[in-house]
Amino acid sequence: MKVALNTVKLKNALNYTSKIAISNKKSGSSPLYSQVQLEFKDKNLILTAYDSTYGIQIDYGQVDCEDCSYLIDADGIFNVAKYSDSENLVFDFKETRVHVQDSTSSYKFNYFLSESKLDYVFERIEDLKDPILVLKIEDFSRIRKFLDPCIAKDAARPFLNGIHFDGNFVATDSNICGVYSYRDTQKDSIFFVSEGLDLITSLPSDKEVSFYKSNNLNVVICENIRILTPQMVGSFPNYGKMIDLTSDYPYAFSIERSKLLKVCRKLLPFADIHQRLVATSVFSKEGVFSLSAASEGTKEGFETLESIESISSEEDITFHLNLRYLADLVDSIPCEVLKIRYSDNAKTPLIITDSDRCNHFLSVYSFVQN
Repeated sequence: MKVALNTVKLKNALNYTSKIAISNKKSGSSPLYSQVQLEFKDKNLILTAYDSTYGIQIDYGQVDCEDCSYLIDADGIFNVAKYSDSENLVFDFKETRVHVQDSTSSYKFNYFLSESKLDYVFERIEDLKDPILVLKIEDFSRIRKFLDPCIAKDAARPFLNGIHFDGNFVATDSNICGVYSYRDTQKDSIFFVSEGLDLITSLPSDKEVSFYKSNNLNVVICENIRILTPQMVGSFPNYGKMIDLTSDYPYAFSIERSKLLKVCRKLLPFADIHQRLVATSVFSKEGVFSLSAASEGTKEGFETLESIESISSEEDITFHLNLRYLADLVDSIPCEVLKIRYSDNAKTPLIITDSDRCNHFLSVYSFVQN
């Protein structure tokens, strides 16, 4: 069987499938998962990649050919399409191999028989009704960047390795908690596992994406692309017990983000790694913010920053906090001016934000009112 496929359309489709298939080839898992499935059915072509955890399926569109299915090395065919200058690639499927030709070159691939299929997991998806969430990829990407420093990185707590959505987008590692307020009410929740976030945010930024749940899978649909990601193992913690979105934070300190980030990075070498990289922050009644760190009595650093605008307590207030967490949070917020909100309540963390919708809650180890 011979079929001609548009090179650009094929390259765009393989760009997504290769994100799953090629990573599996590098990890040394089953060779089946390093393949891309080409399914020709009812004059249409669908490309599928699946690695037993994540899956992606792309509708290429109409193709004039007979029904058949082949599994081809994803890395090889992606590079052929990526670097070809021809308008079309001609696939000639023979008894044991497929020959791929453009105007100047020819490539040959072995393929798996059609009995070995990767799209079986997509057949488990039941009828999808109302989506849990619909938004643009550029908005989802911005939220992901904002919350990324708060996502737990350790494998021991898989229920924290991602972003939880229940009307708010939330990520936490128990020391820091990021909250992006999206809507007031939400019937159902969904959890985006961190490994799947790269796949979702790689979709075209100007497109709209819909999120569903079906048979213990999250289903992500963006026009002709469907992505499957696993649902969370365990339960996301009740973050309402860690933070209170309705708490009153009467004091505020506005500061240029670039200046605060520079100070944090300058002081990091002075923070004692054996003392949880703790730094001392003081919000003075005059509207001055100071940050200091010391390491085992061998070196000390001290910096002060003037506020752009402040609402201060009648007394100086001191917090002890993790300097690396502070630096990561400041670095993740894409704005010129940050607002640090705080309270004279010892149980209340600091809030670092650029608006009323985006809040980072940073735990403090102790609080002293001078």
